Amino acid sequence: MSRKKVYYDIYENPQSKQSKNSYHVRVAKSDLIDFQRIKRTIASQCTATEGDVSLSVDQLSCNMANEVGSGNRFHIEGIGYFYLIIEANPASGAKPINNHQIRVRTVGFTPDKILMSRLVDIDFYRSPIKRHSASSTYAEKQMILKDFFKHHNSITRTEFQALLGLTRTTAIRRLNELCKEPCAVFSKEGARNSPVYIPITASPFWKE
Repeated sequence: MSRKKVYYDIYENPQSKQSKNSYHVRVAKSDLIDFQRIKRTIASQCTATEGDVSLSVDQLSCNMANEVGSGNRFHIEGIGYFYLIIEANPASGAKPINNHQIRVRTVGFTPDKILMSRLVDIDFYRSPIKRHSASSTYAEKQMILKDFFKHHNSITRTEFQALLGLTRTTAIRRLNELCKEPCAVFSKEGARNSPVYIPITASPFWKE
């Protein structure tokens, strides 16, 4: 099997005024491998048909939803562990969180050792294209956010920043802009030092 090539870029970490600059790397260029392509690939490598693959994955998804939705960890050997992540609506004042404020946030994933052992023969190259704050178009950002909110009810500044590849300062400025009336896209809720941003579904941003 030939060696794989992965492009990366370098981003500055969020920091306080007293801390020194530090950086992290992220994959900078990736394609979406859709299910149709996966089915064709698997069918070409074994005796299963594309229909067999679809049926198996559908049953796997149903079983996973049942087990993860019951609070269990779901292990697929060679792939990893799936588990439920929950969150609560921000409580006002000193009121305790109650059952009705809890909701599903997402499904977490931890890769299996077998999967990790297969991630070898990778060469890393610095991306020649800088994909930082100013690089994404309005339409690209809109598409990314719409896709995120198909599975989430709110977003934090840290998530917004990572999702759009922004610096901390730019993420804060953009979120403040998106919360301004009369064309607000988000409503800002929760504690002042750890707010969450909830989409305003009536905004044209989500309907375009």
